[in-house]
Amino acid sequence: MAIMDLPSGPRQVQECACAWLANVFWGHQVKVDYRFVAGTLVGASLFLAAAARAEGDLYSRLRAEPQDLTALYEAAAEQDPEYRAAALKHEADQEIRTLARARLLPEISLDAQYSQTRQEILSADNTVFASGTSTFPTRTYTLTLKQPLFNWASWQGFKKSTAELRAADAEFAGVRLDLVLRAAEGYFKVLRARDDVASLKSEQETLAKTLAYSEQRFKAGVTNVADLNDVKARHALARASLVEGVAELDDARQQLAQMVGWGGMRLMRLDPHMPLPKPDPNDVAVWVDRAMHNSPEIVALAARVEVAGKEARVQQGGHFPTLDLIARHNYRKTDGTLFGGGSEVATSDIAVSLNLPLYRGGATSASVRQAVKLHDKAREDLVQKQREVQRAVRKAFEGMRTALIRIEALAEGVAAQEVVVEGRRRGLRSGVYNQVVLAEAEQDLEAARRDLAQARYDYLVESLRLKRAAGLLSVKDLQAINTWLR
Repeated sequence: MAIMDLPSGPRQVQECACAWLANVFWGHQVKVDYRFVAGTLVGASLFLAAAARAEGDLYSRLRAEPQDLTALYEAAAEQDPEYRAAALKHEADQEIRTLARARLLPEISLDAQYSQTRQEILSADNTVFASGTSTFPTRTYTLTLKQPLFNWASWQGFKKSTAELRAADAEFAGVRLDLVLRAAEGYFKVLRARDDVASLKSEQETLAKTLAYSEQRFKAGVTNVADLNDVKARHALARASLVEGVAELDDARQQLAQMVGWGGMRLMRLDPHMPLPKPDPNDVAVWVDRAMHNSPEIVALAARVEVAGKEARVQQGGHFPTLDLIARHNYRKTDGTLFGGGSEVATSDIAVSLNLPLYRGGATSASVRQAVKLHDKAREDLVQKQREVQRAVRKAFEGMRTALIRIEALAEGVAAQEVVVEGRRRGLRSGVYNQVVLAEAEQDLEAARRDLAQARYDYLVESLRLKRAAGLLSVKDLQAINTWLR
């Protein structure tokens, strides 16, 4: 069948397609099992379509199913630009030692040169070559090997690279801990905002019912206009607070979207009956001691102090001589000269080169003094960071204890306020209290519930901050919290 023939049915369509492929790829007619090829093509199409649907279904499930803390952390580890940038920098830092070692290894270079020379005799004592002009090419190849035998700065730089690697590893370890903490803080920020919106919405609905009841009583002449306006004002303020709460919830969700690269992630809810243990051990001095040994910031700055000390020794190398072994092989071919034929010369030489710096305008001494001062600065930076970590540990430790006390007190307050609200409602029906007293009690109840929920989140965040400050935070801590997400 010619490729331009019009197919009249599915069978001919298959034959046309297969014949066209044969002509394109093999350049000649090929006998093809059309049913087999067509079945294969249809099967492949169905497989690709099913794979695309499966990928879409998986993405839809990620959006539809509530995600826990670990899922958020894993998504952030792959998509968070801040973490990815730090990871790439850490990978780049792994080349520090290789670069420093390269200064101790031999250097080999090959130099090739081609030149075209034109010479003209202007005057000569030799009557044979009293005048004349010659043009000839010259080819030169030089292979050079240079091996440092003694270079104080390069050797100290190689030692410095070991400390630089330790500092880079510790800094990236701190970034990983920050990602765990940022994921948890962002997660709980959404939960907190979501609970606030639910509470504010409940408060608004309750006040709306109270307002409707007050309007009925006002029409019946049972209450006065002042009490009615008081309830209206409370209802309007509750609506305004709800709008603000919705905006804060949206911002919290956008913060998560910034980490994972896409929005719409559904989150679980925290079980209000989650156990809230005290810090273990319940001694802030122990936590401070752990932080001094495990905090990645302290470990990194301690390594930076060593790096600064090694840098001072590197700069001192400017006062010392350098000794190099140089081996060179040169090949030079000239196709002609002005006074005769060409030449072909190979030269090999080996030398030991000693370079003794005598004076550089005071730059070497200034560099040493500068490095020493920077070393002292690095020590002060370490002391500052140690004090900051101590403060962070103590603040998080006290934050946990404070949150525990607040949770206990607020739980009692919520229970008591629920009794008060029920009493106010009965008193309103019996005429003992007016609607303003009831509205105030209902607002106090919702505020106490919000404070209790926030105190729980504060406790969880402070517990993670305590471990972060001590350098002990890990994904296992998120997994432990996951067991209490519903």
